[in-house]
Amino acid sequence: MTRNGVQLDPPSVHREVPLGATYLPVPGEESAAVRVVRSWGSCGIDYPKLITGEVDFLSYRSMFPWDHLPGGLMLTELGGRIATHDGAEYHAGTIGRRLMAANTPALWSRANRALFGE
Repeated sequence: MTRNGVQLDPPSVHREVPLGATYLPVPGEESAAVRVVRSWGSCGIDYPKLITGEVDFLSYRSMFPWDHLPGGLMLTELGGRIATHDGAEYHAGTIGRRLMAANTPALWSRANRALFGE
């Protein structure tokens, strides 16, 4: 995958405590296992920040395909995971309470456990 003609590699996981972003508070965001900041309010901004490694995971309440399909495709092409908090892989028409996106499946599991205990 390229961005502006430059090869884009998967971000390297380098934080001891994963950093995530969400627009609305989530149950486990005070957990010592992860650090959570407020997102930038637009999936068009959030997903590029995730894909370039500025954050390690994202959490959303809305699951509109126009918000998540473009970024989710880029993320999964680079080895990341996007799924509902209960583990159902995301696709157009997915419903659920929360959506999680992370740079690796392992980070997805770690953040999901910390935030939702699942």
